[in-house]
Amino acid sequence: MNHVLIRIPLTVDDFHALAGYYTAGPSMAAIYGFVSHLEREASQDFAVTFEKFGFLLDTYAARLGEQVKTSYDVLPKAKQAGDTVISGYRYASLTGSLYILMPADGFTTEDINHVLDLLARAVNRARFQGGHIRNMLTANPADKQSITFTPVTSPDDVVARLLNTTDNAVERKSAKLYLSKHLPDACDKDTLLDAFAEHLAEYKYVLVCNGYVEVGEVLDSAGQPHAVAEPCFTLAELMPLSALPQLTYSEQAAIVSRFFWTFDEELCAKDPRYLTLK
Repeated sequence: MNHVLIRIPLTVDDFHALAGYYTAGPSMAAIYGFVSHLEREASQDFAVTFEKFGFLLDTYAARLGEQVKTSYDVLPKAKQAGDTVISGYRYASLTGSLYILMPADGFTTEDINHVLDLLARAVNRARFQGGHIRNMLTANPADKQSITFTPVTSPDDVVARLLNTTDNAVERKSAKLYLSKHLPDACDKDTLLDAFAEHLAEYKYVLVCNGYVEVGEVLDSAGQPHAVAEPCFTLAELMPLSALPQLTYSEQAAIVSRFFWTFDEELCAKDPRYLTLK
């Protein structure tokens, strides 16, 4: 099946970066939600399917936000010793590129350009993991901040697009690919911690939130049940784009398969409580 690879450049300020200890960068689960929102917005005139997505991180800077006081933090005055107990929150800013793989069979170039126009409007109205998307996007390929597409039929085409040096959509060679480690059992905490401990000294590995697991339910004021979920984490490898040309074709194909993330239907079918990516 023929596909098009859509590139969306992103400059995001002050997104919510606290998804758990030792995490770094955006939440893959949040990006999946962002992509799902864009898919709905792009399907106004005809059905559009976003099959997979990948993320290329250029710059990332985290900071502690304002100190947040809650009712659980405030101790009785008689028991206070010094400052009131407070909890911090982490915010971050980034620049990067979101890549979306879309089946192109049955679509004309005019159709795809229309999808890009809808995507530009949707992104300009959206927020990214609670953060503000600072760059104003267009669907005009002549603009530096434009959403573009490239026809792809093989991993070689994807690699060529990532290494593109011919137009405005040029990636910096220091940018890092977010690669799934494809852990054999990414939702098993012991397996995850063992894998992370093994690579803890290597800066190229990070923990990322890749979804949620339902752990129970609560009742609202009307007595209606609502699911309660906890975040799940997996291990990701950050590979500089500059390393890609040094690999063999088979190695590049393996990198492309790890670059694209998708919903883990197999795990969900085995245990519906898990809503995760792989």
